[in-house]
Amino acid sequence: NASNTVRYRVRSGGENQFGPANLTRTSTTVKSAMSVKSSDFAITIDGNTPTTSISGTLPQVMNSLTIGRDIFGIEDKFLNGTISKLTYYPTRLSNDQLQNLTK
Repeated sequence: NASNTVRYRVRSGGENQFGPANLTRTSTTVKSAMSVKSSDFAITIDGNTPTTSISGTLPQVMNSLTIGRDIFGIEDKFLNGTISKLTYYPTRLSNDQLQNLTK
């Protein structure tokens, strides 16, 4: 967004479990990695130390993944850019792995 931030959140049962929060980006090209597991969340951008939380739950059924759009604001906000790569890992990566992925 215009304030140079990357926004993230994990929701379950209509409540935020991780986030919403903003990470400040320092360049126009951002590398980010997020890992979620019940009571074990982490996100990082550009090789920084991950922001973590050890509280929060995941929904029983994961039915939505939104990337590049904030649907909970006063107005819909969309990514004004390009996602060049998206990778899914079926396991919770370690904080060190997340950090290394974004260097």
